[in-house]
Amino acid sequence: MPWWGELIYFIGSWITLFPILIGLYRLKSLDNKNAVILIWMCSMFAIQLYSSHQFDLKINNLPSRHLMVFLNALFGSYFFYHSVKVKFAKNLILFIALPLLVYLGINPFCFETIHDFNGFSMAVQAYVFMVLSLIYLFSLIEDEQIINLFQSPEFIIVIAILFYFGTSQFVQLFQGYVSRHMKEVKFVFRYVDISIMIVYYLLIGIGLWKTKLQKT
Repeated sequence: MPWWGELIYFIGSWITLFPILIGLYRLKSLDNKNAVILIWMCSMFAIQLYSSHQFDLKINNLPSRHLMVFLNALFGSYFFYHSVKVKFAKNLILFIALPLLVYLGINPFCFETIHDFNGFSMAVQAYVFMVLSLIYLFSLIEDEQIINLFQSPEFIIVIAILFYFGTSQFVQLFQGYVSRHMKEVKFVFRYVDISIMIVYYLLIGIGLWKTKLQKT
């Protein structure tokens, strides 16, 4: 592994701490929906640590992946629902999010087994998050909230979600077409995937930081 690859991997392993520390520092400024983002980040960090520990012990860590996907959907849906003000958008988010949560809740026991890679449910979640992000953006136009968007914590967090779940999904799709014998190409895709994740957590941290600026 080249030195820059090791650096990317190291940053990617600990980048989740960035929004967590920012969120804890801005804790008194967080409203409910942004506090949920902090809880979401803490959950992801805990699961990632536990999953890595399982991997080191050569224990199947895929149940952790199933839990991660479900918690992503749970916290993300709550955030989107409480971030929009247009009633139609709220109802639409509820209509989409509830079936997703039901599906992800029963998926490990009825469809994709809990000890197998949950690629399909991860893809479904990613596409749903892209749709929810677009609903949020359209609701801003409907509610005429288009001034100083980059001062809005919710807007930055939604952009982070849209960027991460959209881009990483396409990277994984392209990666699936690469032969397993092309190890160098697969490593490049892996580094790209980690880099996308780093940008995602940086944007989440920036969004949580903006909560303080918005309150003052």
